[in-house]
Amino acid sequence: MAYLVGEADTNELFKNADMLRRLKDISELPEQDREAILYNIDALLRDAKTRLAYK
Repeated sequence: MAYLVGEADTNELFKNADMLRRLKDISELPEQDREAILYNIDALLRDAKTRLAYK
């Protein structure tokens, strides 16, 4: 998860089987569902980055 907030390199992401499974599951959904999920992930990431910036 650290990769998603810019705290780790991409190699760590590929070692995380759970993250890869989730990405695969998302990629197999219909486009409208993928877009909705990614929209929400983007919002959560933005909020997490904001919280980190104000710590």
